[in-house]
Amino acid sequence: MSVRITCTDCGHRTSPCRSQAQAAYAIRQHSCAKELAKQAAARRGRARRAAVDRTPKPCLHKRADHRHGTHACYVLDRCRCAPCSAANSSYEKRRAKAHATGRFTGLVDAQPTREHVRALMAAGIGLKRITALSGVSAGVLNKLIYGTPRTEGARRPPCRRITWETAVRLQAVRPGPATLAGGALVDATGTRRRVQALVALGWSKQKIADRLGMTRGNFGHTLENAQVRLSTARAVAALYEQLWDTPPAHAQWRDLSAYNRTLRYAREHHYAPPLAWADSDIDDPAAHPNLTGYDPDAVAAVMAGALVEGDEDLALALTRADRLECLRRGREAFAWHNDRQVCARLGLDYQRLAYDLASERSGRTPRGTADVDEIAVARIMAGDLPPERSRAADRVEAIRRLAAQGLPDQAIADRTGLTKDNVTAIRLRNGIASTIAPEYLPLGYSTVGSHRQTRNRTSRSTPSAVRADTSEGAALAPRRRPPAA
Repeated sequence: MSVRITCTDCGHRTSPCRSQAQAAYAIRQHSCAKELAKQAAARRGRARRAAVDRTPKPCLHKRADHRHGTHACYVLDRCRCAPCSAANSSYEKRRAKAHATGRFTGLVDAQPTREHVRALMAAGIGLKRITALSGVSAGVLNKLIYGTPRTEGARRPPCRRITWETAVRLQAVRPGPATLAGGALVDATGTRRRVQALVALGWSKQKIADRLGMTRGNFGHTLENAQVRLSTARAVAALYEQLWDTPPAHAQWRDLSAYNRTLRYAREHHYAPPLAWADSDIDDPAAHPNLTGYDPDAVAAVMAGALVEGDEDLALALTRADRLECLRRGREAFAWHNDRQVCARLGLDYQRLAYDLASERSGRTPRGTADVDEIAVARIMAGDLPPERSRAADRVEAIRRLAAQGLPDQAIADRTGLTKDNVTAIRLRNGIASTIAPEYLPLGYSTVGSHRQTRNRTSRSTPSAVRADTSEGAALAPRRRPPAA
């Protein structure tokens, strides 16, 4: 059972006690004057809180826009609405707790943070972007960098100290492409190279501008400038990643005309294709494209000694660019050797490489390898592209690949739409070997040795009588002069 006693003079009521004697002792120990003063203070507090205007007040600052429910709105706008009052109470509780536990950081020197913000501004990140990335208000940044204006027209100098939380948030922002705003100006080298690579692939500037949502005139001026907006650079990079290995459709004659015109324009202006650029070099102004077109894997295999070990497939797959690059690297690796000795060390054919060097010095391009359109070659091999609508280089490459598959001239002519005589002339003129597969040989024909060549030589040099014996497998005997009559 609990017992409580109330004072008749001041109205003080004791705490619950276990006995009447304990409650009487508690009532004797209290002070009526202190109780009356406490009650008076409580009445004054209630009256003071009732007199406070809890209506939300708007922010009257010209630049800042303080939101309700924040400590800044409570202090700067003097708003005493319920959310702002609760935010101020929470702030004061955290500050009191930090003081009590010894963790209050207080204010720190603002100079290091000010220098960091100015470095971000020099890197192209504006104050609005810093505000969005750090969460620090624009008013705090203006006071940190420029100070605050005074009523007489002068300006108060920048603040000397800021809170520790503000310093941590601002210094966490680092310069980089991801933190730049879309309107920031960046170097146009990578953007220009990506557009030129797409043009070299067959995409006209009009089609690229349409895909970017830009007009032809604005797009042309953008490529001529030394700097472009970051939003434009990002859009071009995304389009390049989408189209770098996809030529435009050119099945219809109008599209084919635009495609060929774009390729001719790219060749005249010496635009590098996408495969000539590495991802790490396309944005580097000091980098140069790999216009030679050599295969890095094949060159590395040759330098590792694959040809010396007898890799015939690699020897057949090497192009002129691969052989010249192997020679260049071999000259650097074996500086004390001449070209013939370098070819011997790497397993290269010196006579073939000498022809490649002469072609490179004279500027000649190997037949059948200049400006080959892979899509056109595939259509010619499938019989979808008529010969009169294809280029000579594409027809030569298609015949080269079909001959490598073991097809005879007649089968190649049936597939490509050419005549057999044209296929034979193209193959001989471009030095394409005819390796006929066994399934295309006549019945009973033997591919061992040079049977056909032996038979032809025998037919031309042996009389008919002896040729008949030869066909039956008889031994050849020398002819004897008939006896004189």
